[in-house]
Amino acid sequence: VARASFGTEEPLVENIALVVASFAYWLYLAWFMLGFQLTGPFIISAFEMLGTDIPAFLMAVSIFMGAFASAMYILSTKSGLAFLMQDFEVCVMALLGQPNLQHFDDSLQVWPYVAKGIIIFYLITVVLVMLNLLIAKMGATYNRIAEQSEREWVLER
Repeated sequence: VARASFGTEEPLVENIALVVASFAYWLYLAWFMLGFQLTGPFIISAFEMLGTDIPAFLMAVSIFMGAFASAMYILSTKSGLAFLMQDFEVCVMALLGQPNLQHFDDSLQVWPYVAKGIIIFYLITVVLVMLNLLIAKMGATYNRIAEQSEREWVLER
């Protein structure tokens, strides 16, 4: 299918095209679920949260990730863009619940108390506060949409 539409023989391009087409197809199936009263309000809520709550959360949390990653980069003895990107990766993984704190061993040896304080501040701020704010914001979005779900479902149908 990808070869016929893109006119290429490269498997990488074909695989990327198939991934995009498959993802778009499954999202397109959600549009058909809007017509059912059981799933319509749920789909509306999900797309509303993806369109408003998640981008706002990502913008706010990226500030904290940037501050933490750059602070830990400055405290470390490493230099180069690759190490800064690794610090960002550790920040994202900590947000997802899998912190790799051994990555900051050199920072902990040079500035042990400052580095520990920054790590604790980041984990409390991002993992506890920001994720709970996201959950509360998504709950408020769901409640707002649930109040108008019947009207919106009839309009979307």
